[in-house]
Amino acid sequence: MQERVKNQVLITVFMLLTALAYIGNIHFMLASDLPVNLVTTSMIVDLGVFVPLFFYWLLYRNGIASAFWIKPLVIGGLATAIFILPDSLFINTIKTYYPFLVASVAVVFTSLMVLRVYLANKRAINLVGEQKINFLTRQALGKSWLSDLMRAEWLTFHYFKNGWSKAAKANDQTSYSYHNKSGARGLIFGITAFHIPGLIFTHIVITQLWPVAAVLLTALHLYSMYFFLAQANAMQHRLIEVRSGALYVYCGLLFENCVSLSMIDRIDTTCANDFEKLKDRVQMSLFGYANIKIVLKEPHSWTVLAGVKKSAKEVIIGVDEPHKFISAIQNEMQNNTDSGQ
Repeated sequence: MQERVKNQVLITVFMLLTALAYIGNIHFMLASDLPVNLVTTSMIVDLGVFVPLFFYWLLYRNGIASAFWIKPLVIGGLATAIFILPDSLFINTIKTYYPFLVASVAVVFTSLMVLRVYLANKRAINLVGEQKINFLTRQALGKSWLSDLMRAEWLTFHYFKNGWSKAAKANDQTSYSYHNKSGARGLIFGITAFHIPGLIFTHIVITQLWPVAAVLLTALHLYSMYFFLAQANAMQHRLIEVRSGALYVYCGLLFENCVSLSMIDRIDTTCANDFEKLKDRVQMSLFGYANIKIVLKEPHSWTVLAGVKKSAKEVIIGVDEPHKFISAIQNEMQNNTDSGQ
């Protein structure tokens, strides 16, 4: 955890120093007698090439930052250079064709993605539900943050559309429900009873003050309703599972994690008082409903949603039948230990 904080501080310092250096450099060059085309070209090269290269050499190669940030730095640097520097023949030419280029790239990218999904769908005839979604998103976008985002949105639509059927039935040996006491029904009630009136009231009031903001807030409001309904449905269908020597933890759409049983140090029941004192932990339940504490032998990276991760050694979850769940985990751990010997 300390190493992670240190890395975040170093990244922040790098960004601040870079911003200060180039703000001063821009003011200096704009006040100089250098040709405008030379100023714009040099700043585009600096912001679009040299800053990402320095980031790569100083931070990425030393394990301080992820390669994920290199592409945004290149794109952000080019966009900044194009839109903040003075007009010139070069800049005006780029601005003239910029919307067309962006639209063309978007169309080509979307077309390729749709084609890859279509071809993958022909090979996924025997897959259904989440298995099919996992296969199609991986085939379309590979292993990337964009694939995680696409998969998350696809799963949300899947459970919003198909999750109204009867809840999945738990198996005392391999799967365990958490929707009976997790607040899924209360979640739906809250949406229908309070969300819709709040949406109408907010839209009417904000429209009088700022129509554009009213449209954006209404869209966000509608999306949150859509997501929460899908979340409530998913909580009744995505059960916590113990299989193949691993624990699969879900809480609707918000969590999806797998950890080997060999990594578990101990498992026990917990309560609200115990939960308040825990550190280096992540809670994988809603409405404060938690009755199981799992302590690992070492910190593990847990996925929260759409690729967002959090490192923790202790995990708090809630299940409908905690004692059966603990017994199953302990028995499975013992079986794995015996088979290993």
